[in-house]
Amino acid sequence: MPCLLPLFVMTHAMSRGAPEAGLMVSLSMFLGVGLELATVAIDACYARQLLVFVLETHARRLHLAGRAMEVTVGSALLAISIWENIR
Repeated sequence: MPCLLPLFVMTHAMSRGAPEAGLMVSLSMFLGVGLELATVAIDACYARQLLVFVLETHARRLHLAGRAMEVTVGSALLAISIWENIR
């Protein structure tokens, strides 16, 4: 069981005399968690392929964008430090 909720549901169902209901809830939670994990894994594979494609096809643009961000952030930090020292 992936978490405590199916255990609580199963205990409640058995106390009510309906263990089948507890088993069905536990099975549906098991299938839901498995489906979610499989979906995340497949999405991660596709996201990796997309990232590799973007990095391969736009390497120069990404390099220039990164350099521009470095210059912008460096300039902002320099301006903030000058401003703080002037005040």
